[in-house]
Amino acid sequence: MSVGTTLEQTAIMDLVELWGHGNIFYRIMDEIKRTNAAMPNATGTDKRHKFLAGCKIIFDDLVEPVGEHVLRKLLELGIDYLEARGET
Repeated sequence: MSVGTTLEQTAIMDLVELWGHGNIFYRIMDEIKRTNAAMPNATGTDKRHKFLAGCKIIFDDLVEPVGEHVLRKLLELGIDYLEARGET
C-alpha cells in the first residue's frame, strides 16, 4: 500500500473517530445547560469560566485520548514514509 493511500485512509478514519468519539458536541451542550442552570444571573464571563472548568473533564476524557491516537497515526505514517523512501 502506498504512503498516499495509507495517509488518505488514516485521515478519513481519524476524522470519523474524532467526530463520533463520545459525542463531544452533545457533551459540550450539556455542560452549557448545566452552567446556565447553576448560574442563571451570572455574567457571560463568569459562565465562561465555569464552563471551561467543567470542560476540563471533557478534555481529560476525550481530547487527550484522541490526541494520542492522532500522534500514534503520525508515528506510523512517518515510519511508512521513511520505509517507502528506503531510509529505515
